[in-house]
Amino acid sequence: MLILNKRSYFINFVKIYILACLMAVMPLTVSATEKVIISHGFSTFGELKYDNDFQHLNYVNPVAPKGGEIAIWSQGTFDSMNPYSSKGRSGALSSIFFEELLTSTADEVGSVYCFMCKTLEYPEDLSWVIFNLRPEVTFSDGIPMTAADVNFSYNLFLNEGLVSFRAVLSELVESVEVLDAHKIKFVFKADAPRRDRIETAGGLPIFSKKWFEDNDAGLDESRLDAAVGTGAYMLESYDVNQEIVYERNADY
Repeated sequence: MLILNKRSYFINFVKIYILACLMAVMPLTVSATEKVIISHGFSTFGELKYDNDFQHLNYVNPVAPKGGEIAIWSQGTFDSMNPYSSKGRSGALSSIFFEELLTSTADEVGSVYCFMCKTLEYPEDLSWVIFNLRPEVTFSDGIPMTAADVNFSYNLFLNEGLVSFRAVLSELVESVEVLDAHKIKFVFKADAPRRDRIETAGGLPIFSKKWFEDNDAGLDESRLDAAVGTGAYMLESYDVNQEIVYERNADY
């Protein structure tokens, strides 16, 4: 009887040990099999209005003529072409060179679509997001945009950006990881608000890492040298406190 009791005790012990091991690895198993959504956009309030193969927005004329000139007045003066610094006074429309990974539309609320990315991936709990970048996107100097530029831009805003940018990023983002040349992952802090996580990560203006390094430039400085961006317009000329002329990038 004593031997049977010892064997029974040993078997129960083994069962408990195995159960404990299974419970220990269970979160890993759930995490590994969590549902990942792959989409061309993200909506805070339900379904996206536009499918992944839409050709143009409903309120846009896809065959609108391009060309001509337009003059816009602006009040005040300027001594800088850097709109992301508290130093100096930036020129009108000086953020026109830069674009974001995601873009919103004028006929939806709380929706964003891939712009400089092909798709985005995220779990249902919005704990992270992966942006799959468009390999054909280039800066106005012809240099391709990569995940390294996105990572560089994030760190630039985090360390040298305006207080509003630094505050939001430091409270929201846990880490950023370049997965390959055209794939980047943002991991969000567990206690950060779920709303606007993806929109904030995909809403950062993207800078050229090469241009900033070649010109020894910073984000927290006043300068009249305009950084290159991926946008449709480039700086043609300026006359301080008088006028700024932007020209369309023919290769956009």
